[in-house]
Amino acid sequence: MGNVILKPSNGCPGDIGKEWVNAMSKVRRIYSEKKAEYAVRAKELMNEIKEYLGIPHVNAVRVLIRYDVENISDETLSRALGTVFSEPPVDFVYEEGFPV
Repeated sequence: MGNVILKPSNGCPGDIGKEWVNAMSKVRRIYSEKKAEYAVRAKELMNEIKEYLGIPHVNAVRVLIRYDVENISDETLSRALGTVFSEPPVDFVYEEGFPV
């Protein structure tokens, strides 16, 4: 069941109206991005912007995949960063934000 905290609804111990508060319910945001040498889709998009849309001054395009994850422990998330959300040899992975 994970890390669950039993918290009385009115602050009194033994209160009948207890509610379950899950300590792992925080939503975490993960971003994955291909490293430059593997960023094929970003290069394709940049070409399309320049050629089809006629915007020649585009210098770079980035494609990031965003994952919103919840109900997962810190330990499981740490293991999943390099196996589920990214491929370390070809991807950068960022937590909660990414460099601009």
